[in-house]
Amino acid sequence: MDTKAEKIVMEIFDVAKKIKKEIGQLKNQYTYLCDKIDNRVDYIIHTICKEFNRSLNYYNYANADDDGYNGYFDFEEYKKSVNIVTSISNINRYDGWSELLVILEGEHAGEWNLADGFPTAWLFNDFEKELKNGIKKYKNKEIERKNKAKLSRDQKKEEKKKLLKEIEKKLSKEELEALRSAL
Repeated sequence: MDTKAEKIVMEIFDVAKKIKKEIGQLKNQYTYLCDKIDNRVDYIIHTICKEFNRSLNYYNYANADDDGYNGYFDFEEYKKSVNIVTSISNINRYDGWSELLVILEGEHAGEWNLADGFPTAWLFNDFEKELKNGIKKYKNKEIERKNKAKLSRDQKKEEKKKLLKEIEKKLSKEELEALRSAL
């Protein structure tokens, strides 16, 4: 082999070695970053359960498969929210799961079911105050909704009473007595 060709081959080998080393370093950085994110997700989920006075049985990222393959933090899929699958004690997913609902404001405003996920921003921000405020807002909304429903029921009862009084005014005593005995 001529020296020029040998020199080119050696340069290619040197570049390949450097690339391989950089790939190893990037892989280590990626693994480190994923571990940090997994630890933060774990902290967030346990904090959510604590705030709702619930016990966590297990959780996984939503991209896990049914064959027991663990999910992973997907940097593309979880840009706005980290989607999870959970099993939390005292929560029946078909009856009463709303106990993990919060109302959040700001960039991720709206109603969130924290049994299914949380805003990705919580990975990087102090979320505890936002979580507590969101719980309070949801509870207040539920109280307001129940009060409106009760008020509506009370109004309907009152309207019925008024209607019965109007009917009584239009009926004679004999007609009223006949109606009461029939009921």
